[in-house]
Amino acid sequence: MLWRGVLSGSKLPSLKPWVKVVFALYILAMVPVFSLFLFLMVKGLPTLVGTTWDALLVQQEEFSHPQRYGIVLGKILSALQLVLASLPLLATLYLLYNSARIPLRKLFQWGKQGTSRAIAAGLVVAGVLALVAYLWVLQLPPMPVGIQSFAITERAHVETPVLYGQIPPVGGNHAPIWQNCGFYSAPVANENAVHSLEHGAVWITYRPDLSADQVDLLRQLAARQTFVLVSPHPGPVRTGGGLRLGPSVAPRLGHRPPTRPVRAGLPPRPTGTRARRTLYRRDGATEVTSVAGSAS
Repeated sequence: MLWRGVLSGSKLPSLKPWVKVVFALYILAMVPVFSLFLFLMVKGLPTLVGTTWDALLVQQEEFSHPQRYGIVLGKILSALQLVLASLPLLATLYLLYNSARIPLRKLFQWGKQGTSRAIAAGLVVAGVLALVAYLWVLQLPPMPVGIQSFAITERAHVETPVLYGQIPPVGGNHAPIWQNCGFYSAPVANENAVHSLEHGAVWITYRPDLSADQVDLLRQLAARQTFVLVSPHPGPVRTGGGLRLGPSVAPRLGHRPPTRPVRAGLPPRPTGTRARRTLYRRDGATEVTSVAGSAS
């Protein structure tokens, strides 16, 4: 690292004047670049952790189905992909550790030389940690006010109808076959839609008597997003509460659902193992829009 020689007290050998100028220019150029690089690495660490976690969950699913490629070969390939998926995160953590190790050690040794220095060193560390926490908090996605979360204790594949605690359902046991994402003008089976939720889809349901312009907004949303399932739901809403969206569905649809590329012929990939589902809804005289989003 650039600062290791400075912090350890080593000196440059005797250099010609023009070499000193070139080296000084190099230091002046590289220190800001390297500092910016470290800043972006630290700032983007939560995103990298989340992406790696999602990738590991996908590969874990593949590892549990080795019959797709053969028992031995399937497990070998899945294990190899697990290692490869974790390499970017491991490399980033190593680089950050290697970059901070010596400055922290020097700061600790400097702080041991007196009470005032110890306080100053502690303030420096606290300030850096506060800055990092602030940068990470800024990346948290805004959550609509009034969002509801439900604990999902079961999510097995079943061949029989399921009596869900919430209508429209937000999770639970489901059919072995998922419902392909997209817009549907007719109701879809709850059990198939819940399977789609398990794989990370967002399910938007609307009352059959919803006005045509509002239905068209939902149709456009489903066309823009790859992980959105839209369908009418004739049953009464049974959630024990809800999120009021206002006079139309348009304002809340401004909170764009997550999008992920989907390879042709494959279901949406799982995005986590947290057993939670989220439900948006609006009560009105003629319009109810429910959005069931999956966190896993």
